[in-house]
This record gives sequence, C-alpha cells and structure tokens, in this order.
Amino acid sequence: SDLAALLSFSEAICLTLPKNLTLTDMALRSISQPQTSCSAFAALLKPFFNIFLVSLLILTVFRLSLLLAFGQWESLSGHAWDLLRAFCLGIRFDAKLLSILYFPLIIPLWVFAFWGRNGAPSWLKGLYRWWGFVVMLLLLVVGIVDIFYFQFFKSHIDILAFNILYDSNGEVLHSLWSDFPVVWVAVGLVASIVGLVLLTRLLVRRSCPLCRRTTVLTRALVMLVLTVLLGFLARGTLLDRPLGPSHTVVSQEPFINQLPMNAPLSLQYAYKHYTASIATPTVENQLRNGGFSTLEEAVATYLRHPTDSENPLCALIDTTGYNPLLDSLPPHVVVLQMESLGEYYMGFNRGNFNLLGALADELTHLIHFPNFFSCMNNTPATLEGMLFGSPFHHLGVSTQYAKPLPYSAPWTYKRKNYETWYITGQRLGWRNLDLYLAAGKGFDHIEGDNALREFDPQAHVGEWGVHDASLFKRIWSVLQASPTPKFIYGMSISHHTPYDAAALEPYADSLQIPDSVTRIYKTDPSLARRSFLAFRYAANQLGLFLRELRQSPLGQRTIVAITGDHTLRQILNVGDDPLANYAVPLLLYIPEQYMQKCKVDTTTFSSQNDIFPTLYHLSLSQAKYLHVGCNLLDSIPGHRPPAAVYTNTFAMNRHAFAQWTTDYYATRDTLTGGLHHDTDPTPAELALGAWGRSYMAVMGCFIARELENANEVEGWLK
Repeated sequence: SDLAALLSFSEAICLTLPKNLTLTDMALRSISQPQTSCSAFAALLKPFFNIFLVSLLILTVFRLSLLLAFGQWESLSGHAWDLLRAFCLGIRFDAKLLSILYFPLIIPLWVFAFWGRNGAPSWLKGLYRWWGFVVMLLLLVVGIVDIFYFQFFKSHIDILAFNILYDSNGEVLHSLWSDFPVVWVAVGLVASIVGLVLLTRLLVRRSCPLCRRTTVLTRALVMLVLTVLLGFLARGTLLDRPLGPSHTVVSQEPFINQLPMNAPLSLQYAYKHYTASIATPTVENQLRNGGFSTLEEAVATYLRHPTDSENPLCALIDTTGYNPLLDSLPPHVVVLQMESLGEYYMGFNRGNFNLLGALADELTHLIHFPNFFSCMNNTPATLEGMLFGSPFHHLGVSTQYAKPLPYSAPWTYKRKNYETWYITGQRLGWRNLDLYLAAGKGFDHIEGDNALREFDPQAHVGEWGVHDASLFKRIWSVLQASPTPKFIYGMSISHHTPYDAAALEPYADSLQIPDSVTRIYKTDPSLARRSFLAFRYAANQLGLFLRELRQSPLGQRTIVAITGDHTLRQILNVGDDPLANYAVPLLLYIPEQYMQKCKVDTTTFSSQNDIFPTLYHLSLSQAKYLHVGCNLLDSIPGHRPPAAVYTNTFAMNRHAFAQWTTDYYATRDTLTGGLHHDTDPTPAELALGAWGRSYMAVMGCFIARELENANEVEGWLK
C-alpha cells in the first residue's frame, strides 16, 4: 500500500511538469535559475573584498608614513618615477601578504557557491569580522614597531631585532621607556583597537546588491577567478623566483628601495634568517647560503687564487714573517671595541660642538682609517666577528657556546706566550659572555662590572654597567703590572642608550649643537643631546688614556687598535651613503719601532676582519693565524684588503658597491662618493659581490669545522 501511494504521488508531480522535460533539463534549469533573495555567497563576498582592501590601505599608509618621516626630499626630488614604481611594487608585496593571510576565508565562499543558501549564518559573518580584526591589528602593531625600528636602525625589522631575546627584561624595558613615547603609542594603539572593532563591524554588515541575482555557474566562475588571482598574488610574479627581497631594487636611491617591503614580511624574513643563524652550522649549509657548490670554489674566490682541492680550508692558515725585534721585545697589544663609535660622529669637532674632547689632540698621533666598516651591526656579533672570525650573530647564546675555537685571536697570542685579558664594564651575564668566553676561547682573565667595582670603588655605574673611566683605569693598571707581554680586549659601554653617561660629562653646559645638525634630527632633541654628551664622555676618556700611555715608557712598546662595535643610526638622518650609515673608524697607535716595512694608505676600504691580521704582522714573529682578512699596512698593495665587507649584506671599495642580498650593484663616484645603480652589473661589480659572499661562506665553513672537531682543526697548525 505504501508503494502504491508513492507511485500515485509521483504521477501527480509529473502531470504538473511540461511535456518532454527530462531530469537533465530539470537540473540545468535549477542551475541557470537566478536567486532573487540575498544569498550566503553574496553576504560573504563583499565583506571579503572590504577587509582585503582596507588592509591594503593600512599597509599603504604605513609606507607613506615611512616616506614622509624619513625621506630626504632634496635627494628624492628627481626620482618621482622611482617612487611611483616603489609604491606600485609595494602594493604587490602587500597583496602577497594579504592573499596568504585571507586565503582561508575563501573556503566558505566555495561552499556557498554551490549551495544556494539564502543568507549567511551569523557565526560565519562573525568569523569574517574577527579574522579581519586580528589581521588588521597585526598590521598596525607590526607597522608601528617597524616605524620606530626604522628610526633607530634605518632599515625594516631584520635579524638584529631578535637580540632583544638575549637582553635582560629590565634593561629592555628601561631603554623602551627612555627612548620611545611609550604612553602615546599605547594610547594610539587602544584607540586603534576601538576603531578596528567598529570598522570591521561595518565592513561585514551589508552584502553586495550586484551579487544577489546569481547562478551556480556564475558563482563558480567568480570563485575560480578569485582563487587563481589570490594564488598569483601570493606568489607575486610569474618569474622563476617568488616575489621577495631581491625584487625591491627599483632606484639608484637606496632609501627608495626600502619602500616596497612591508613590516610583516620584513618580520617573516628576519625570523627566517634568525632561525637559520641559530641552527648548528655545517660546511654544506654555509656553502649553500653563500651560493657556492664546492668548498674549493668558495676558498679560491675569497683568496683570489686557486687552492689545494684536498683540504681547501688549510689554505686559510697564514704565517707572519720573521722579525727579531718581536722575539726580543714583544709589544703589548690593546684592542678597544667602543660602544657606538661611528665615523660620522668623528667629524663633530668644531668650536662648541666638540664631541672628541681629549681624543682630538691624540688623533695626530694615530693612524685613522675612515673608510672602514664594522663586521656586524650589533655588539656581541661584532665581538665574535673580530675575535673568532665568526659570521654568525648568536654563537655565544647557542648550543655551541662551550665549544673551543683554537684559531681565535686570544689563542693566537697565547701560543706566543702572551697573557690574555678580556675587560669590560658590562655585566658578564649579558649574552652568556662569562661562560662563552671562558669555554676554550683563549682568555686567561675575564673581568666585568663586578671586578671593575672592586678595583675602583668610585666607579660610576649606569644602566648597562660600569662606565668607561674605570675601564681605562683597569687596562692601565694591567699594563703596568708586569713586563709580560699582554693582549687586552676591552669593551666599552658608555655611549649606549639611555646615555646616562651624559650626566658625567662636565662639557654639558658648553655644548652648542649647530643648526646643520639639528636639521637632520630624527629623534627627540633631548635624547640627541644626551647621545652627543655620552659620545663625548667616552671619546674624552679614551683620549685621556691614550695621552697617558703615549707620554709614558709603556707607550714605546704598546700597540693600540680602536674601533666601534657599530654605528649609531638612531639620532640623525644622514641619508643613504653607506659610509655615513655603517662606517666606524679604525684608529691605530703604533710606536715607531714597530712600523718597519709598513706602508700606510688610509684611503683603503676595509673592515674589522682586517684588524687582527694587521696586528699579528705588527706584533708576532712567525705566528700562524687564521686568514680572516688582510694586513692593512702591507708594503705590497695587492696584499691589502680588496674591499670592505659588511655583515652578510654588501661589499664596497673605491669604485663599486655590491649588495648581494637585494641584487643591488652600483658604480661609486670616486669624487663625490655617490652610488649609481647599474641594472646590468659590470663584471667587476659581480666579482666584488662574489668575493663578499665568499668571505661569509668561507668563515662560516671554517667555524663550522672548528665546532665539529676542534682537535683536528688545531692540528693544522703543526
């Protein structure tokens, strides 16, 4: 009976349909029949586009803010087309980011493209709203951090940002409070959160009237186009490589090339570099990072001549010449790593704007290399780069910190019967320094803030430790203690934010900052003044130490090398000149009797990896050492540094500039110092870039081999 009833119902339905209408016709009619009410698809499509476009606008506003805050219009006035290209490319980078962040939101759209539901569920519209809120909040927070980071470092967020993980919370919070408008930023952030809550509610409230009358075929076609478009935008280009940092070069003006990249992508790339830097280094990954297929190729590129294929790393072991004076009267050697001693500040020595103090009078007794770059851009990495030849940023706080490094500078001196010292006003617990330097690095004595306080009860103590006056007193005391030759590595702290050493500088009331300097401020004037006074305090204390040394008998048998750990880019907007932004001075005090066979050319472009090879040749006879650089004072020009290399970023000499991380190559005007971008790099520029990459790769390979088997590597000395 049930079956009969069902058949009767079917017959009744068929009688109501037109004749000759098949099931296929019925399906097609349902597909082609437009919906006349607001569909779930329409209710979600417009909010998707709304939040996407508003997010794009937020990123563009940050890019415009960067231009207005840090752009120098006199240098940008002739580059309107480049600025337009930079902003257009920036929109592509922004779309790349947003396509990835919002891609999950197209899944419900695909569902409702085939399911003709009327009206979207409220929970799903809420998901779109809060997803958009979280993404926009992320863009705002990271964008604000990036603006202040750019103010300090003159670059987007990079690997250096992760140094904050290794500083004490108290020091970080104090620096943030003293250097940045924390209260106003917090107020602005709260206001932005309230605004975003209201904005995202508005963006998802209404559907799109134009999309209300749609068919399944239309909706499916829209989704197919949208999905393909998002996939293309996420890749960013049809070329072999996805859109990335190497595509940002659009102009001869380096600042313009900073504009396309947005803050969140900068953070992503920085984190990628950071995780790679803390991974255990191997020969293979160092060669791969440098773009070399074999170790022989990398070493030959670095040394500029073919090498033994059996063990290319042995070619990096060099030997100083025989010198009977050094055997009979070995000099003391003092290396001073001065906090934020930038070359640009060295020019501030005029009238009542004299930032050098006693150092100004000592410059006539020093060899000054102005075209000189730090090997890294932060204090611990510079220390590792100078002492150990390490191209890594965080070896001291990695799992490898306890491994011995037999080719370190302290070991090179220790093997020649030197007494080796590390002295600083810094707290030794900072960045694991106490354990790191004591673990097979070659130091006999390691002293920090506690030792300096005990030595000098009147020591002035600041946020980061004991100030420089006590550091130089302690170094002077160690030099006087016995005739045993000493190697001393001293690290200062006084020119460090929050610049509390400014209160120790008696010159404070007399300091008059000229208009030519105040016009290029990019920070609060009071902070700039404290920085100048802290710089003068450190430079003056250095000058007093050098004067006392020079005027004493010890001055006839002590060699001193002074350099900055990095420049200070927080205070002044100095343009895009690499020398103004990254150069630190190298100052050498060398008694005349140790200058035999030396040739001085202070126009040489060089970097901190060249300091110790120079010192080895000045102070050690027949000593084997790691060829981390060249002898700056070699009498043969071809044996001097071919160029300066700055971190794993660029190399530069008199005639060319090569930044391999962004494929930016330029000719340097030897008269003006200006860089002229070459879209088609010359062979010399490509060779310069390859040499810079080879330095980083070869040093990375050597350190990796030391960490893997220090005994084997130490055996190469025999």
